[in-house]
Amino acid sequence: MASSSIRRLCHWGPIAVLGIIKLITWAMVHLIGMWWPPQESLGGALHAAMFLGFAAATLYYFLQSLLEGPGFVPIGWEPVKESDKQYLQYCTVCNGYKAPRSHHCKKCM
Repeated sequence: MASSSIRRLCHWGPIAVLGIIKLITWAMVHLIGMWWPPQESLGGALHAAMFLGFAAATLYYFLQSLLEGPGFVPIGWEPVKESDKQYLQYCTVCNGYKAPRSHHCKKCM
């Protein structure tokens, strides 16, 4: 489990996004320090703390979405409204409806 989580991180896409997040955070920390130094005023300190909180939340939610995975639709799932069935694909292997952007098996893809 842990090795597959690490392998998800070691592709060019996630590495590029992490680099962009790092670059933007680094640049903003230096710009905040020049324009509104946090050590000189309470407003500057609150501004820097709020920015760093948002940067940390961005990084946290990116890693959560990367490492957690998209989940799956349980076997036998059906839409709540009967009228919605006409818009969904039916998988004959799983004997169930395929929700949009989800898969039960390799045949559903």
